[in-house]
Amino acid sequence: MKNITQLSLIVVLFFISTLSIGQVVTKTTDDGTPGTLRVEIANAGSNGTETFDPSIQGQTINITNGE
Repeated sequence: MKNITQLSLIVVLFFISTLSIGQVVTKTTDDGTPGTLRVEIANAGSNGTETFDPSIQGQTINITNGE
């Protein structure tokens, strides 16, 4: 029984650690709305990975909201 409990704990910790590493996608070149670079960086967490949707390839992302 002790081994099952330890294994369960390891599995739970593994899934929690993978959830804290956010993989987010920037989907728009706007600033400050859902899917934007600013919002997705905030959602990614400290070890997150940011990728860009192919639909915004070659476009400029201006980060000016709130400045």
